Amino acid sequence: MKKIIRNILAVLLFAAIFCLNGCSDLDESNEETEIESGSQNGEQEKDESDDEKVLNAEATEYLLKAGDSKELTLTDISLAASKTLKMDGEATWTVENPYICSINSSGKLTPLSGGETVVTGTLSSDSTKKAELKVKIEEPNRGVSSDPFDLRTISENIDIFCCGDSIMRDYSASDSDQYGLGQALKEFFDETKANVVTDIANGGRSSRLFYNEDSRWPEVKRRIQANNEAGKKSVVILSFGHNDQRALTDCDKTYGAQFTFASKNANGTVAGTHYDFMEKYIVEARELGAVPICVTPFVRGNYFGSEVSAYGKHDWSNKTMTGDSTPRGNYPAAMKAAAKKQGAILVDMTELSAVRVAEYNNAGKEKYFYVDSDNTHERTLGGLELGKIVTDELKKNGYLTSYIKDCSPRIMVDKSNLAFGRILANATKTTSFRISNFQNKSGTITITAPSGFGLSLSDSGSFDSVLTIETDENFIGTEVFVKFSPTEVISYNGDITVTHSSVTPDFGNTPAGTVDDSALKIALSGAGKELSVSGTDFTVNWPMISGGVAAFRLPQLQLLRMLFPQKLDLMVL
Repeated sequence: MKKIIRNILAVLLFAAIFCLNGCSDLDESNEETEIESGSQNGEQEKDESDDEKVLNAEATEYLLKAGDSKELTLTDISLAASKTLKMDGEATWTVENPYICSINSSGKLTPLSGGETVVTGTLSSDSTKKAELKVKIEEPNRGVSSDPFDLRTISENIDIFCCGDSIMRDYSASDSDQYGLGQALKEFFDETKANVVTDIANGGRSSRLFYNEDSRWPEVKRRIQANNEAGKKSVVILSFGHNDQRALTDCDKTYGAQFTFASKNANGTVAGTHYDFMEKYIVEARELGAVPICVTPFVRGNYFGSEVSAYGKHDWSNKTMTGDSTPRGNYPAAMKAAAKKQGAILVDMTELSAVRVAEYNNAGKEKYFYVDSDNTHERTLGGLELGKIVTDELKKNGYLTSYIKDCSPRIMVDKSNLAFGRILANATKTTSFRISNFQNKSGTITITAPSGFGLSLSDSGSFDSVLTIETDENFIGTEVFVKFSPTEVISYNGDITVTHSSVTPDFGNTPAGTVDDSALKIALSGAGKELSVSGTDFTVNWPMISGGVAAFRLPQLQLLRMLFPQKLDLMVL
């Protein structure tokens, strides 16, 4: 029995040892297989890393190493507004074709148009160590979108976002009387139904810069989204063109280049053109649930004969900017083409304003439309004319008709005070102010001046204390000359009053003065002074008296200087 038990235990021990050895061999075999497999995967990952030359377009920052040859493909040129390239150490950057993209000294990459180019980074510490990035900007391929709601039938409250440049933006009251289209549109929409938003447009913005700048188009999109969440409809007015004509080197310090070509870049591509950006605005506004309205740019006061010139109408088909190799193209035509493709509402402000501006110019009244010494920006009267053009066109086509109202007629004065200072009694000094008329078809302007001051419609005409001006549909404006004629050595203070038979005058967008009941008042100040010969004696040499020495009082010397400006050489002894 004991022998049988020992034999059984021996068999069991042998079996256990066999199992342990077999399992150990199996585990080792499996382990070897896993390690080998892991090694293969590691090699594959390494190979993929070495071969991965196309960078992820979603990233905002890329690190390049000396010897790298990478590729970056962008399908939306706005994405690269925040792309940054870096190397291991300080580097200098160059770009093969600056029309495709630009790069600054900090490695910030800004795409400009469709096509391919190469960006090279060179380590400052060793100029032999370089990295290359092939940048490819793909052409846009957008489908046709449609308005999310109908501006012919909508009746609920809306926000109207005004997007544009210095022609569109708000202006504080100033002596220049500058006034934006957005400000004017507030006069033409019923504020109980339409909130006209004018705090996003700003001067110097091209269709490119406004799109990329965070506080511009991205802010409009954020506000549209907020309206969506609140159940409110949004309309977007888009008007660009003036600053798209900037030179290639004109750049915003944060957001890069301003320029665009109209429809085709210098290399024949479409991406990054005015057409491209306008189409992006239309499509993106609709994607967010807003209705876009395109407004071609207001003309510049540049003329060919009696009409606004092609350049004034932003047609650069035969004009290049410094640094361009080809003409920029026709900007209004580009916007029209984008709107036509997308079926968007369009107001041809360019052609319509060209007619109105030419009428002003041919009547010698252009200065009532544009800011002084500036044939680009509008005064209050010009802004109101533009607002009327936009709303008349919308009404004519049945858009927002229940939201648009008639703008009240206005008689506007561009000065709230006139300070003449101190002048000699019985001498005279003349200055002027302007009166302009918007939509007031008939009436009488009456202007009165206090003692010591006279009024005239000509600086060389007769001056009276009362002046009347008849207004009708052809009256644009006039300059009123004010003469100060003190007869005594006293202060002269008072007010010029301006009234109209049916409208209370206002100050336009110049600093406001007093409007008392129906009378506008321009504050006057001045003083008469006497010619004094008092002063301290001192001695001078006067070469006109050979060897002579004479004593004069200071006012007498001033008189001699006036009489003999080329001959009197004075030296204090």
